[in-house]
Amino acid sequence: MNIVRWMNKGMLVVLFWAFITTILLLQLLAVDEYDFQKAFLYSSVITGTFAIYVHLVLRPIVRKYIESKGLSSLIFWLLAMGVLASVVLTFEDYAMDSFFDSDWDKYKKAMLPRFFGMLMATILISGIAYAFELYRHHIKMLKATQELKDRLNDLELKSIRQ
Repeated sequence: MNIVRWMNKGMLVVLFWAFITTILLLQLLAVDEYDFQKAFLYSSVITGTFAIYVHLVLRPIVRKYIESKGLSSLIFWLLAMGVLASVVLTFEDYAMDSFFDSDWDKYKKAMLPRFFGMLMATILISGIAYAFELYRHHIKMLKATQELKDRLNDLELKSIRQ
């Protein structure tokens, strides 16, 4: 039995986001300025924003453009939404850092690199979400093709029997 078919789809989504949260948490704990509480809060908020971005913004856009096959407009919308999500993530990053530390000069110097880091992470997550949606679309098409083949075989059997 294939384990992917056996597991609940919702469980796979939860495991994926838990994996992303854990990786981000471990990465932040490796930095001296983050203690466990700050790293846990930061990774939870950032991963939650990524999850909202993927499930409420990105997936509907990708589904719409996979059906219409408009690749150039899909790339435009993905880049636009990626930049917007990166701005939101950068402001969340600033809000969490200012909550724990009020040194504006330190953060001002790191704001642009953090924005581009968030943009890179957003584009990576967008690519992963696009790959998953494209995979789902292909599976749906393969199932429809198999159903048509089964119907054709049934019709051929009926015509041979008559």
